Amino acid sequence: MKGVIEQEFGIRLVEIKELNGYENKNYLIKTEKEAFIFKTYPFNTSNFELVEAENKALIFLQKSTDLHTPRPIAFSDRSFTKNIELEGQMLTCRLLSYLDGEFIGDSVYKTNGKLFRTLFGPYKFSSI
Repeated sequence: MKGVIEQEFGIRLVEIKELNGYENKNYLIKTEKEAFIFKTYPFNTSNFELVEAENKALIFLQKSTDLHTPRPIAFSDRSFTKNIELEGQMLTCRLLSYLDGEFIGDSVYKTNGKLFRTLFGPYKFSSI
């Protein structure tokens, strides 16, 4: 994986650390000066299209707002999403800038509902 990332993005890696993910795998990628998130998804057309749409939304937000959102990083061919074979498996991949902070999935376990009220305001959710 290291060689593919270095070749595709022209960066020199110092560290790769696997992070928690849901249906996809995420990796914290560190260089001497920066950090990124490398995301891999199971290969299929709908995943590719979804990741492309997410990248377009993130690029729009970068240009249109003052929000702090991850920035898609282009591959060497200037695409933001690419299907790559890694460890014998075809995966849809992308690289995002890293935003320092706590992952929301890790925060959920440390709260008593305050986080959800912050995110969703006064909305009430019924239990299932």
